[in-house]
Amino acid sequence: GLVAHHSPPRVLTHGETGALMLRECPTGRSLAAMAGHTEPITTSCFSPDGQTAAAGASDGSVRLWRTDHAPQSHFIEGSNDAMLAAWASSDGARAL
Repeated sequence: GLVAHHSPPRVLTHGETGALMLRECPTGRSLAAMAGHTEPITTSCFSPDGQTAAAGASDGSVRLWRTDHAPQSHFIEGSNDAMLAAWASSDGARAL
């Protein structure tokens, strides 16, 4: 998967590894590898201000990371079902 943020220009990428990658645009240079999921990531998003990245995975959990230094900031254990969509409200106060 691929999700872009405009300011600063960065992208989130994810695949089968369970890690979320933060990359610089347009170079593709890796800025951070955000690990923690035990199953493949199925969805991801940036907060509106670009300071937080969220990822949902097949393990049913959601993890949040700060994009300025990439430590995991929150972990939300979900059901046994895969997370299929990620979303952040325009004010950054809520995420799903």
